[in-house]
Amino acid sequence: MNKKNVMKYLGIPALATGMLLSGALPALTITSLVIHAAQEITTPGGIVDLKQGGAAITIEANDGQSLVGKRFRLYQLFSVKNAAHLESVNYTWTPAYKDVLQKVIGKRLNKPAKDVTEYEAVDYIQSLNHHKVEGAATGQKLEGRYSEFRYFIEEVTTELRAQKKQGTDIHVTETMDNGNIRFDGLDFGYYITDEISDNAGTHSASSLCMVNTANPNAAVKIKSDYPSITKKIQEDDHKEEIGADGWNDIGDYEIGQTVPYLYDTAVPDMNGYHSYYFAFHDKMDKALTFDPDTVKIQIMDGKKTYDVDPSEYNILENVGGTTFKIEIEDLKKIVDREFPEGMNKDKENVYGQKIV
Repeated sequence: MNKKNVMKYLGIPALATGMLLSGALPALTITSLVIHAAQEITTPGGIVDLKQGGAAITIEANDGQSLVGKRFRLYQLFSVKNAAHLESVNYTWTPAYKDVLQKVIGKRLNKPAKDVTEYEAVDYIQSLNHHKVEGAATGQKLEGRYSEFRYFIEEVTTELRAQKKQGTDIHVTETMDNGNIRFDGLDFGYYITDEISDNAGTHSASSLCMVNTANPNAAVKIKSDYPSITKKIQEDDHKEEIGADGWNDIGDYEIGQTVPYLYDTAVPDMNGYHSYYFAFHDKMDKALTFDPDTVKIQIMDGKKTYDVDPSEYNILENVGGTTFKIEIEDLKKIVDREFPEGMNKDKENVYGQKIV
């Protein structure tokens, strides 16, 4: 089977503090929910009770980022029922999503979608689990972010959106004291949680989850860890008083002087993507003139610094109402090549390096 290259696109407006990304979260084997109605539910106190059953999902926030304002869409793909002594599990697919599963799995099995049975669908999903366990109460190791399982979940999520399937939309208005949110009252089953963005047709994170009587509570850590960006101006006077070599939030310059400034951000979590497009763009005051020859990009991790070669980025001027746009066609390729120390056997790297 040909694996689809997954590409991430990230454009950062230089004067903003962050933006929601499009993309997909690695598939997990834990839990999520669904009600078949186009409705949006809020989270008073960080908790919403969906009054379906006795299971729950916790969405964990990334460090330093709030979940408030985010939206999640929950789809229940299968209902799950354990045998009395937990020796077996029975699955029944949700009729509303049957055609989606048949289409995606049929394509992967090279057979007509209508011929894919419920048993084949469950069997195929389980075949993607390379960390098989026995017994409903046994812990499940997660699949890697470059696994076929992860790409399968992305394909299902994409098809759910293409067919405009309804789920339960949850708008995060408040969180719990620890910054997390919790969906209570879930029926037992397989769910996809899809973090949705304001950009039509895009999703930011999706996870396959399972809850059952043996494992009624699950946690998902979202992947949309979009970076913030800081813009600094280098003051030419009083550098010693300001510190940081004069880099400051404001600067005092006269007409005709050169105004040095920089953008400070971090490499986002790029695991699960084969390539990653990254761009800065800014609209400058009309009194300023942009000098493309002064552009320099560095990536650093505290131990070493890599000066990005000019051949690895493009500088575009006066595009889409901006003064300039600096784009790196594949940030992931550069970071993985220059900072491979955190790479594990599953080709997952440690990101978070500083970009200036």
